[in-house]
Amino acid sequence: ATGAIGQTVCQQLLGEGYAVRALTRRTNLSDREGREDAGWTGQVKWVVGDLTKPQSLRGLFKGVDKVVWCAGSQAYLKGIELNRLIYAESVGIVAKLAKEEAKDLSAVVLVSSNAVTRFNDPDFGGSDYLKDVLKWKAQGEKLLRESGVPYSVLRFSAYYGGEANPDKVWITQGDPPGRTPMSLANLALIVSKCLSDPKYGYKTFETAEAREGRNPGGNWEEAMDKLVDDPKPVGL
Repeated sequence: ATGAIGQTVCQQLLGEGYAVRALTRRTNLSDREGREDAGWTGQVKWVVGDLTKPQSLRGLFKGVDKVVWCAGSQAYLKGIELNRLIYAESVGIVAKLAKEEAKDLSAVVLVSSNAVTRFNDPDFGGSDYLKDVLKWKAQGEKLLRESGVPYSVLRFSAYYGGEANPDKVWITQGDPPGRTPMSLANLALIVSKCLSDPKYGYKTFETAEAREGRNPGGNWEEAMDKLVDDPKPVGL
């Protein structure tokens, strides 16, 4: 939860009154709990662990009722194998442990990416590295859907800093091309919305921002209420 998305989501949920438990590889963050001078990081219950080391995650979900997965692999710095470990395998592991440990689990929100269904298209213009990222993110989505936990998959293209402006939010389904970046604050707002009500479960959708002015597609909350459930995985 120390990346740009994780930090913004933590602050959004703290502002809404959630008790937040967050995963980090940084041992120094665990010393900040309860310290007023630490700002929002002092309000979080930090748990030290590593998504690539399943044993370090045991116990993480005890007493938890909602989960947000929003990790980045940094494989471009540390080796491309991390894309598989983070974007696919860790999603399956998190879902499995949450199902076992979180007795009152009501939502798992996976922050994924646009184009996970289109990266093999002949006209897809992304790099080989991006295609590898999207391939494993698609597998992570599949593992989550097959896990049996209540889930939402939220796809977006890119983010930028800035305040929330919900009037610009666009909600769609079907992984259409041409989606635009959105502010981190708007992204965190939609994550929170997915956690707020079971009716947003078992759905996959895309979010972006209107290029200029208000979203021509209408009210984003109304659009979320009209989302269609994913097809049920075969065998479940």
